[in-house]
Amino acid sequence: MTDRAPLAVLTSGGDAPGMNAAIRAVAKVAASRGVPVVGVEDGYTGLLEGRLRPLAVPDEHGGLGVDPQMDFWGSIGGTVLGSARELRFLDAEGRAPAVATMERLRGLVVIGGNGSLAGAHALAQESPVPVIGMPASIDHDVGCTGTAIGVDTALNTIVSSCDRIGDTARAHRRAFVVEVMGRDSGYLAMAAAVAVGAEAVLFREQGRDEPALVEAVEQAIRRAFGQGDKRRVLILKAEGVTVPCTRLVRLVSERLADLRGVEPVLAAMEAHDVPLLVHGESIDPAVDVFDREAVFIERQLAPLVERFAGLRVVLEHVTTAEAVAFVRQAPPTVAATVTPQHLLLDRNALFEGGIRPHHWCLPVLKRARHREALLGAVASGDPKFFLGTDSAPHEVGTKEAACGCAGIFSAPLALPLYAEALDSVGALARLEAFACRSGPAFYRLPVAEDTITLRREPWAVPEAYPLGEGRVVPLRAGGQVGWRVVSDAERA
Repeated sequence: MTDRAPLAVLTSGGDAPGMNAAIRAVAKVAASRGVPVVGVEDGYTGLLEGRLRPLAVPDEHGGLGVDPQMDFWGSIGGTVLGSARELRFLDAEGRAPAVATMERLRGLVVIGGNGSLAGAHALAQESPVPVIGMPASIDHDVGCTGTAIGVDTALNTIVSSCDRIGDTARAHRRAFVVEVMGRDSGYLAMAAAVAVGAEAVLFREQGRDEPALVEAVEQAIRRAFGQGDKRRVLILKAEGVTVPCTRLVRLVSERLADLRGVEPVLAAMEAHDVPLLVHGESIDPAVDVFDREAVFIERQLAPLVERFAGLRVVLEHVTTAEAVAFVRQAPPTVAATVTPQHLLLDRNALFEGGIRPHHWCLPVLKRARHREALLGAVASGDPKFFLGTDSAPHEVGTKEAACGCAGIFSAPLALPLYAEALDSVGALARLEAFACRSGPAFYRLPVAEDTITLRREPWAVPEAYPLGEGRVVPLRAGGQVGWRVVSDAERA
């Protein structure tokens, strides 16, 4: 080493925000003291191969200066010197070429995390050249130091991302599990959870096993949504928690879907003769979307009906032959509603001429055989099946968005559509009971005395109806219905 030997700086391991600013600071401070500076390319790999590039060089005034472009490095992510994970550094024999390179240096600054600093410590023991370590790890897992380079930016990035995720969660009243960095340290998860007001935080140091993690997430969701006015739940999970997010979500979903958790409420409803109206679909993400009604009936509804024999249950918006069969064989305390779209459309209607967002609803449209089973149930006159439109007036922009709202708007033409469906199978005489009598009878309510008149006469369905400052597109927009409601003036 000579008096003009340069100081070297390298970045190693995973990149962290702030590494470039640290490189720039080393170069500028060294240059201000007349010390040449070189950057080692690609971390320890570059040190092994002797790949050095000047960072502070003599200027026209006889002093040292840095590249003016370096002033912009502080705002650039990653590391401009490059980084690599170098397995040859694991033993002294592999490090020997790096020790030889260091003979040309007056010092080495290593910017990196635990593995990088362990390599720096080994070099310091094997070479007389001074080695300085600058902790840089977004996980905040470097011991015996304050906040490492990258931690603050990582925390702010997590908080910003969670704020955006929270907006979506709030819009749809959902819970999100967000996994963040932190294999050996739960700092980021814990600090971000405080900053964003998360309902729960999971990190390795808690020592929770899988059942305890599932219990913690389930209870956090139940507590939050149990308050009534809560619309979003955020749960932060450090990557050091070994249970994958997908498995955690599946296990928690299964427990949340288990109606045994609300048995005291169901018992009270049974005692006070309050009917249970249930949208019957499994929320287990592992269940195919077209099978979720049948799975819900098998796993949840059938056992519930057996346990609470006196509880009146309405399975809303049934869509499958399995649901029809279940309701028919169930005791008189079980009934079902049927929508016009599920009597008239099958799943092909979702894709006619391309994706049809205004045919997107939940429960999703099913195969033709299921539609035929529903139509047969209604046409039979079975009083267990009655009208339930599930009409959803979503503004056109929310339906035609990338993640469009589920629901079909049918209110202005629901009765003509039901008439059309029953007329198609010669069962028009069943319409009055289906629409006006079976429902009140099940709910033990008086039948309305007002009447309306339908006439077999085609009428054009508007392309859209006004909705505030927007529009809502109805079922069969721009088409025709073979029946129409007669106005009071016409009846008079």
